[in-house]
Amino acid sequence: MTRHGPGNTLYAGATTGLYYLTDTGEFLPAPGISGECRSLLSTGDSLLAAASAGIFQVEKNGNRLIVKDHSYVLRQSRSNPNRIWAGLMNGLASLVRSNENDENAQWTLEQRFENISHEIMTIAEDANQDKNVDLWLGTLTNGVLKVAFSPGAPGGALQRPVVTVYDQANGLPPGAVYVFRAAGHIMFATPKGIFRFRDKDKTFVPDTTLGEEFAGGENGRSVFYIVEDKNKHIWFHSKSRNILAVPRPDGTYQLDKKTFLRIPLTQVNDCYPDGDVAWFASLDGLIRFDTDVKKNCDRDFQALIRKGNKRGQANFYPFEIGRKRWENIFDFFPDCFTRERKSFPCESNCFPRESNCFPRESKGFTREQ
Repeated sequence: MTRHGPGNTLYAGATTGLYYLTDTGEFLPAPGISGECRSLLSTGDSLLAAASAGIFQVEKNGNRLIVKDHSYVLRQSRSNPNRIWAGLMNGLASLVRSNENDENAQWTLEQRFENISHEIMTIAEDANQDKNVDLWLGTLTNGVLKVAFSPGAPGGALQRPVVTVYDQANGLPPGAVYVFRAAGHIMFATPKGIFRFRDKDKTFVPDTTLGEEFAGGENGRSVFYIVEDKNKHIWFHSKSRNILAVPRPDGTYQLDKKTFLRIPLTQVNDCYPDGDVAWFASLDGLIRFDTDVKKNCDRDFQALIRKGNKRGQANFYPFEIGRKRWENIFDFFPDCFTRERKSFPCESNCFPRESNCFPRESKGFTREQ
């Protein structure tokens, strides 16, 4: 998702094309782009879209095709804003603005890198103190690629870069590797948590920026995407849950997990912080979260008791959510209940046969937990 244009229009890419939000709150399809639309980039007066049919420059009088190749991601260069890196199904390309001083200039294909043929899903740029530019490219099955350019090359003609492939031999786990820039460095999100690159021995080590729970390793929790907003807050996704990491004065992060528990258990492919709103792009649709609404997520909540018996043992009928069947409430909320908490103490040691149970303060009435 991104905002673009004089009206600050919100655009969203979907599996069926590109959409925009109207003043009436309805998403309508933008003509000319059908099929999968994975990445959007607003730069100056230009809106670029990476889609299954190629890379398009979205224009009022029709979209202009720049690259005719299945495309996954667009990333504007940090060292040269007049260059855009594009991840393709079969490699990497760079786009360049035809006139650097003209915001209305057209974007054109600058170069395809012949020595890169991997499926590039994510891109992060890292520039060191020697002004060398390194691109990190995340793939689904081939680890991660480091593309090193000569000093000064990103500002002028690109020279043939040096490409290095890193995988399990360098400390990464098997499976997909997604690369992001947050907290001032490159983060590598994997099914075994987050890693960072240690240059002195060319290996990947656990990244504890977001805590030990998500640090890479045998017990690390899977992380799928990482987004840093303008306030340096980090939004990330782990095992169908969305988490917000807020920086503390000492450089550590406070993790907020409870606020987003009402979002359905589904894969969220991206998060777009948008002022007082955060948009979650999920497999089940688009979710709008208003950050201005403050809630107390630690207060007691009301519960529905399906059935009880005279021994104070609560029996919960099986139920279904979506296509999945749950045998009882304890399996559905493993973090909230344990098997030992099946017993519900009460003064009369009994429950109503079928009831909605709310906290009761009067003496002689049942208090349910």
